[in-house]
Amino acid sequence: MPKIDFTKELFQEDTAEKDFVPTELDATTAIEQFKRHERRIELMAKQVEDLVVDNDEANERAVAMGVTASKANKELDAQRMAIVKPHNDFVKKVNNTCKMYTGKIKDKIIDPLKKKVGQYTAEKELAEAKRQEEERKAAEKLNAKMKKEADKLGIEAPVIETPKVKQKAVGPVKTTPGTGFTQKRWTYQVEDTQKIPREYLQLDQGKVQRAINSGIRDIPGLKIYQTSNVAFRSG
Repeated sequence: MPKIDFTKELFQEDTAEKDFVPTELDATTAIEQFKRHERRIELMAKQVEDLVVDNDEANERAVAMGVTASKANKELDAQRMAIVKPHNDFVKKVNNTCKMYTGKIKDKIIDPLKKKVGQYTAEKELAEAKRQEEERKAAEKLNAKMKKEADKLGIEAPVIETPKVKQKAVGPVKTTPGTGFTQKRWTYQVEDTQKIPREYLQLDQGKVQRAINSGIRDIPGLKIYQTSNVAFRSG
């Protein structure tokens, strides 16, 4: 089985193809630029699998291999960027331009219309609630009057059922282009953080890590410890 020389740039002989940039969005051709490295990567992986690190010399060899492999990763990523960057720039410009106009439509047309329709809907629902309340009070007043008259006559008064006030949502508005409707959902706002149960609170992991990075080593309820991670750096 052929060996890979980890002391050299793994893809240095491919410099002529590093600048490959497809003129069209042809994924198959672009993918082939990476698939041609598959055999070499498999050979590298086999050498790493067979490597036994049990002395300083072998450890140095492992580090050298790791550094070279890390550089290979960067080389491949550089090739990827060379291929996709022109198209990324195109997509970014188109997206940004489109977002500018969709943002204007939302801010200057959709949101103001939602506000106007929402205000009208709220007024309509309020008027309906007032009407129901008036019906309830009228029924109570009539029941009281009939009971008073029945008591004078010594008979049992008939009871008119008092209607309950129900929050009635305004139905959807159907138009030729489409339908508008009101969506209702329950939500919240914070009033007193001290009274919120613990199960509804979330640890600010970023704040904790920043505190540890600044030198704090004791935070009640947390175990702060050190981990080890092997890293490879060229040069």
